Amino acid sequence: MTIQELYNEAKVEEFKSLIYLIEWLVFEKKVVSLESNANNIEYIIEKYKGQLNAYLIDYKTKVEGAASGLQFSEPKIDDLSVQ
Repeated sequence: MTIQELYNEAKVEEFKSLIYLIEWLVFEKKVVSLESNANNIEYIIEKYKGQLNAYLIDYKTKVEGAASGLQFSEPKIDDLSVQ
């Protein structure tokens, strides 16, 4: 399974934490691509689990701030080309 497939499932099931994690890793940190194997997500969670919550809280605040009118453009999957 690719990260893109996992992301699509997370969107359908409304798993916000997983959506934020994938978006943060792909678009903000650029450490994985949507074409990468989804097992990479599990590895990152295991390796950095003590630090991820703080990063994701910051990212969530940034994304939700965009919904309230703050300056931030959320990436759209359809508009991106993965390398």
